[in-house]
Amino acid sequence: MPRSDQDNGSIFDDLNENAVTIVFRNLLNRYKPVRKALQRTLPEDVQEEVNLSYINSVETHRSGGSREGIPDLIIRGHGFVLVIEIKVKKERGLQPAQQEAYVPWTKKAIQDEQTGFVTFLIPAGYHHQEDLKAQADEDDQRGRVRILPPIYWNQLVKELGPPEELADELIREFYNHLSERFIPKPVIFFTEEVRLMYDRETASGISKLMNIVEQVKEKLKSSGFQISKLNPYNYGYCFSSLVYFGIWWQFWAEHSFPLYVAISSEADQAIQAAFREQYGKRVLPFEDDEKYLVVGYMPEPCVDCNALIETIVKDIETLLREDGSEESSEDAETS
Repeated sequence: MPRSDQDNGSIFDDLNENAVTIVFRNLLNRYKPVRKALQRTLPEDVQEEVNLSYINSVETHRSGGSREGIPDLIIRGHGFVLVIEIKVKKERGLQPAQQEAYVPWTKKAIQDEQTGFVTFLIPAGYHHQEDLKAQADEDDQRGRVRILPPIYWNQLVKELGPPEELADELIREFYNHLSERFIPKPVIFFTEEVRLMYDRETASGISKLMNIVEQVKEKLKSSGFQISKLNPYNYGYCFSSLVYFGIWWQFWAEHSFPLYVAISSEADQAIQAAFREQYGKRVLPFEDDEKYLVVGYMPEPCVDCNALIETIVKDIETLLREDGSEESSEDAETS
């Protein structure tokens, strides 16, 4: 979230995936303890082959894109090339090319008697972690490229620490950033929160909210708009890869609106303008790991919610047609 002028924060605050990759590359290049921490996250038999104490180079690739299967981080050492694809969000997608192209890419990158290793550095609970684990230990026909199990950020944090033993300030800052971002925080309930859990009306109210979400989804689905489910941290859907709707727990906690409609702040400028024109002063800029334009909806007590459902459907349809999203007769809902 935005910080006040009085909050100096950390130099690593608000890093996106590209920035994390570049910072990690620079620390690997400069600091042997960071390289050794990464090495200790690898399978034991691989640690014998991949000695990160002394390396030839660490490279990042931001050009080419996932369609060409170019990995984020490449570490070249004596006898090996270690290829790492970096993900910092649990819900971040995994392009088919990323799974299919890294082995041939690495095969081209290795020389002479070198062995190539491919892995992903991901948050615990990453959506595609089971797919990545299923690929582990596969190698090409000549056995020169091996796919490793994914590495988790919390593993790296554990191998970096404890923080009081980290001699360099930059490494401590990076450790703190990773801990804040990837280590689960203690779950502590306040008295009022526990009281609300024992209140039957709480469960009943949430159930009704979910019913509204499903009705909106079904109406837009019947109109032919493409639908995909959101990540587990929101209850809702994305329509035509553009408009988000449902229950966003974090937004609800901060703004007291249980229902929301949102678009990414990276959406086309015309769509952002249409969103602002449609909702006016109700638009609330909101940040998660990405920035969004959000508007909240609140059901009225003792009133049939059908009018609210129709309003939300109409609002979303207006935005989708502004974008020129084409309706499709096919069921595009995905899990």
